[in-house]
Amino acid sequence: MRISPAVAAWAAAVRKNTALVVLACAMFLSACWAFAPGNEPRLIVVDSSADRGNGTLRHAIESANASSQRSLIDIRLAPSDPIKPLTELPAIEASGLAIHGHGAWLEGGACGRSRGRRGCDGLVIKGPSVRVEQLNARGFMFDGIAVIGASASGVVLSGCHCRDN
Repeated sequence: MRISPAVAAWAAAVRKNTALVVLACAMFLSACWAFAPGNEPRLIVVDSSADRGNGTLRHAIESANASSQRSLIDIRLAPSDPIKPLTELPAIEASGLAIHGHGAWLEGGACGRSRGRRGCDGLVIKGPSVRVEQLNARGFMFDGIAVIGASASGVVLSGCHCRDN
């Protein structure tokens, strides 16, 4: 049986629009899930440039790694108040973690590793789907921001700057 060109064009348009409708529905459902009650990330505020204690980046990373809930680390420090870790920060292993740096700096001049070895990395990301925005690193002996390992897939660095590492 032969199909007229008009019917074939109509069928192609229906197939194309059906795919677009299915895609739009999938995107809508995904957005609904992401913003559904209970799915919003747990907010962890960094408001201290100290090496250890509540409100520090070290404490925030440890808290995010220990939680099964997605977390958002919000660094609320002026760029003129750098975070200067004395020892290597824990690696980020939490899935779906977001860090909003707001232009803050990690500074590694005094950072050392275990057993008194000199130098360290700044921020090490080993977990999947991590997003780091506007966080800067300088003065580390090794990497300012490092993405390491096969499990660190889907990592996004946006507006981050590393220098003198």
